[in-house]
Amino acid sequence: MPLHITDARNCAIHYKAEFIDKYYKVTTTSNSVFILKSQEKQFPHLIGIEKSHYQRSSMRASDVYDELLKVSPHLPRTVLSRNINESSKKGKKIKNFTMLKDSFFSDSNTLCVFYNELLSTSRLSHVNYLFSNYKSGYSSGWIYDTDSDCCRPVTWIDESTGTQTDKEKYYGSQTLDLIAQIEIFDSSTDNLIDTYVCKRTIKDYIHLIGVLNRNNMILKIKKKKVHIIIFHILKFLRIFKFSIKY
Repeated sequence: MPLHITDARNCAIHYKAEFIDKYYKVTTTSNSVFILKSQEKQFPHLIGIEKSHYQRSSMRASDVYDELLKVSPHLPRTVLSRNINESSKKGKKIKNFTMLKDSFFSDSNTLCVFYNELLSTSRLSHVNYLFSNYKSGYSSGWIYDTDSDCCRPVTWIDESTGTQTDKEKYYGSQTLDLIAQIEIFDSSTDNLIDTYVCKRTIKDYIHLIGVLNRNNMILKIKKKKVHIIIFHILKFLRIFKFSIKY
């Protein structure tokens, strides 16, 4: 079934509610802290609308976002076609856009990858940090903005229907950190809305070790707050193919 402009509008509504009206402070187990703040101008690219397409119609990225928030949005067909194949790259981004937050906001399966494109055979451009759910296959790439001292969304990836290799294709030889806590803030007031603490079981750590080993990754941890449970599992399994960075 083809997707329509109303589906893109639903993406804009979700983006406003979860990424414009809110921002996130992500703390990892190594005490790295990331402020994830989104802007209107990043939205079109996240749903697969190319910059050249809306610029050809004398539109800015924020214009596309504002138009899609209207009750009856209208965009030139050169910007957004009326019938979008849901199996296409753009169609998948639009169809599953509400899962974008799942890339960093899932209980035990989300990872923070310090992404270095020079180490990856499957390269992502302009991505400093990749938040990824290795079970669902949803990932989001973020770039650090020095002016605002926060991270901005660059891309989001949907490998939900792919193999486990597809879901992990950007992990090779990368440095990995684990998400410990996520704080949600109101963008207009900076008031704390909620705090979410990630919990992991022994089974989760066993799965995590598999991810690390398969992709020859480096696990980043804080020496004084080592997850002792990981080392107990490693000792039991006698598996230590990945590296640890303090």
